[in-house]
Amino acid sequence: MIKAKCQLLHIILQKKLCSEQGGVMMSSGRILLNSNSNMPFAFSVSDHSNLSEVVNRVLSQEMQKIFISKDLESFNEEFLKRNPTSIQHQLSGAKMMCFLDSSRQEKAITIATRVDETMKDKNVKTLTKVLESLRDGSFGTCHVQTNEYRIACHRLFPLASAFMPLTNEDDACFASMNHAALNHEVLSNEI
Repeated sequence: MIKAKCQLLHIILQKKLCSEQGGVMMSSGRILLNSNSNMPFAFSVSDHSNLSEVVNRVLSQEMQKIFISKDLESFNEEFLKRNPTSIQHQLSGAKMMCFLDSSRQEKAITIATRVDETMKDKNVKTLTKVLESLRDGSFGTCHVQTNEYRIACHRLFPLASAFMPLTNEDDACFASMNHAALNHEVLSNEI
C-alpha cells in the first residue's frame, strides 16, 4: 500500500511539474515542452500495466476528470478550436492528430501549414518550426507539401534563408555565403 501511494505521488508530482512548466511527461519519465500538455501525458499513462491496482484506479478516475469523459481525439479537436489563430498551437494539435490517427495526415498537414492573414504568430521562427516538423517526419512522408509550404513561406519572407529555394551544386558555395548574410539581415529585422 505504501509503495502504491509513493507511485501515485510520483506521478502526480511529475504531472504538476509538467503543467507548471507547460511541458509533457513521456512514458520514459522525460519532460518535453509542448503547448498541448495533457495529451502526451494521457497517452503515456493510458497503459498502466506496470502500476499497482490502487494507482491504476486513481489514475483512471483523475484522467476522467481531466478529460471530462472525452477521448483523446475529441480533446485534441477542442484544443485546436480554442486556439484557431496560433500557428504554434495549430502545429501542436496537428502533430497530435497525426500521432493519434495517421490516416488523418492530410488534414493535420493542412492545419499545421495554414498561413493566412488570421494567424497571429506568423514570423520566421514559428514558420521555421512548422517547416522543420514537416521535414523531420512528424507528419510522415510529405515531400510535396513540405516544398509547397517552403514556397509559401518564401513569398512571405523572401530574405529568410530557411525558405530559400534549393540551389544546384554549382551555386552551392556562393549560396551558403549568401544565406549567412541574409540570415543575419532577417534576424535583425525580426527583432
